[in-house]
Amino acid sequence: MRLELGRSDGAKESLTVTFFKVLIFGWLIYFAAFLFAEHYVPGISLDFMLHDNYGNGTNDWFRDFFEVNRAAMWGNSYLEHGTYAGSCGNYPPLVLLIGKFFARFTPSIFLTLNYNELRLETDSFAQRWIYFLFAAIILACFSYVMGRYIRHNHGEISKDRFLPFSITAAVLLSYTMIFTFERGNYIYLAIISFLLFVVFYGKNDTVSAISLAICACVKVYPVFFFAIFLMDKKYKPLLIGGGVGLAGLLLPMLALNGTFTEKLFGFIQGVFNFNKNSQAVANTQIPFYMIEQHSNSFSNIFRALSFAVVGRQYHGGFDGFLSVMSVISKIFSILLTAVGVVSFLFHKSFWKRCGIVLCLIVLLPSNTFDYMLTFFLPLLVMVLCLGEAKDRKYVILMTLLACVPKGFAFFDYRLDSSIQTLLNPLILTTMMVLFLLDAVPEIKAFVHRFKGKKSRKRCAGCQ
Repeated sequence: MRLELGRSDGAKESLTVTFFKVLIFGWLIYFAAFLFAEHYVPGISLDFMLHDNYGNGTNDWFRDFFEVNRAAMWGNSYLEHGTYAGSCGNYPPLVLLIGKFFARFTPSIFLTLNYNELRLETDSFAQRWIYFLFAAIILACFSYVMGRYIRHNHGEISKDRFLPFSITAAVLLSYTMIFTFERGNYIYLAIISFLLFVVFYGKNDTVSAISLAICACVKVYPVFFFAIFLMDKKYKPLLIGGGVGLAGLLLPMLALNGTFTEKLFGFIQGVFNFNKNSQAVANTQIPFYMIEQHSNSFSNIFRALSFAVVGRQYHGGFDGFLSVMSVISKIFSILLTAVGVVSFLFHKSFWKRCGIVLCLIVLLPSNTFDYMLTFFLPLLVMVLCLGEAKDRKYVILMTLLACVPKGFAFFDYRLDSSIQTLLNPLILTTMMVLFLLDAVPEIKAFVHRFKGKKSRKRCAGCQ
């Protein structure tokens, strides 16, 4: 499979050049597609914001930051009763604790506003200064760590002293970083801690495990990366990271309302309930109905097939077809999980193991916003630093996935579905297939050793 670029003289270009080419051409295509959709697609009106405006003109800038802070003010996120009970219940306690701190700098009027009023009130620069400060500090730390990592690990650094700055700037200006900034999501804390996990793994495993624990306390799904420590038999860092993660889960609950049992089970219920509202295809659903904007779920591939058959406006008559598509989606999700587990078990490469886990935690939940794709940025930089030509296909795919916007047109703005709700899961699934293909030599070697052991046992039995 030739997913690579080359020079006119036939020589292979560096992975970094490939990265910049895909990044630049990808953005140019986005601009062209955006202008086309804006002026020539009937019934579509887009604002030039990367997350658009949900098709209804409602301001959505930085809303996650202020909604979490408001929920933290009340402290009832994990309770069933009370003011704003259950609000932001899918956020971990550590995020709500941090939100409670920032809420001290938030106008008290936010407590009395409804959902839409809150968006309008946070529209002024005066109300956003605390978020700008928070984001600036996190981005400064992120760029510093990434710049140092590139400077000490990139083989081409001696040829171009501006290379660390160029790559860091490109990553900070990538689509998912801008999207995360616009949403105002606390995942910024998870991204910097995930970067530290990647940077220190194999160098200082204790710091790496602690960083991963903090990451999992901000976004729950990264807890699955601890399987890498288990596979490499790094039990001490695993235990330390587990202890830090447990403390980061339980201690912040003390700052919230309710009994310990109510808060613990309320948090668990909040996490799982958040992912129940859009399975692949339900009998009574319009195709793409209730899909979260810019969702990257694997089930969206089957939503797209249903959409092509049923059409935009579903009025019944295809319930049997939708039921079949739902079952097929679940079967393929199981197969995808099996592919991921097999690939993970046989790969020895640290970054590929991370890539496999990351693809699964983005693909399998029914709702994963685009800011989850920021986790691919540290892995992309690691691949660029390794500079192995065989990984060029991954550079291309990760750059297309995490750095290039694709939300340039809605299938139907009332159903809140951009073209990338199909493209992103297809890219992620392609990466999973490539990971499996790369693991084939290790799988064959294992099968050969296994057969050899069985034959030796039979021979020993004959003797």
